[in-house]
Amino acid sequence: MPIPETISYANMLRTYTDARSWFEALGAPFGPSSRLAHYHREMGMIASHFDLGTIEAFSEERGFQNLVRLLMEVGQINKVYQGLKTLDSPGLRGRLKRMRTGDPSVLNERREGNNLPRNAAFELEIASLLSLAGFDPNLEGECDIWIEKRLGCPLAIECKRPFSGESVQKNIEKGLSQLRRRFSERPESRGILFLSLTRAHDDGSGDESWPLRVINYPEMEAVGTQVMKSFVRDYRRLWENQRTPSKVIAVVFHLVMPTLLSEPNELRYFVTSTHCNVFRPTTEENSLSSQIAEAIRKMAFTY
Repeated sequence: MPIPETISYANMLRTYTDARSWFEALGAPFGPSSRLAHYHREMGMIASHFDLGTIEAFSEERGFQNLVRLLMEVGQINKVYQGLKTLDSPGLRGRLKRMRTGDPSVLNERREGNNLPRNAAFELEIASLLSLAGFDPNLEGECDIWIEKRLGCPLAIECKRPFSGESVQKNIEKGLSQLRRRFSERPESRGILFLSLTRAHDDGSGDESWPLRVINYPEMEAVGTQVMKSFVRDYRRLWENQRTPSKVIAVVFHLVMPTLLSEPNELRYFVTSTHCNVFRPTTEENSLSSQIAEAIRKMAFTY
């Protein structure tokens, strides 16, 4: 696989500035004290210090791990903008407004209450990837995302963000329960559960093992793939049981893993997804599931 080009801090800042204008145009301006405005100020300082050659001192002042997390937040918001910037709907506007709130640090996020802004951001990130892949995400109603076209039947997508390995089971069970409700509302539909592992992978302990440190890009890919395989192995039993609705055709794990490379000396964000069929799908369901999985795999890029 070819190594993706790096994205400069200056380019990230330009895209984020465009995203801020887009938020404003859709009725969700950044308040000066909002976390998204904080990211904009910090991103400007990162780009400036990099150009001045003082980025290491700035990183030490702010805390390297804190900057890694901030850049990950900026990357996610940029991705949402790039995939959804041509769309407009009440559901999209509502989630953009929700995204603005919350604490600037993900480590101050709680399991209940102020986790809603980042939950909305993950939902829109997945919607953005689907949009970039040519699908038309519908963000209206209680379901996180509906895909209405191209697949032969409506597809309900529910998105979950467990805080830790211990809460993965609860999130899978809740997501499957929500999909059951979608099937009762629309019996002809099928469903996919998306599970973000990014928060669970960063426990906020301050351990020097985070972010990951590797030699080169192939090693980063190998480690990221192994992390995903481990999660699938540990939690497959949770959806491979008779209580899982037969209309759930897949569970998709999604991970953004910050990584320091030594050859070359770069900070990268490895973005990967793994999709697991739940039952023996019909030919039509397998095609539907494969289309979604391939779309996400192609659009979940490393930067």
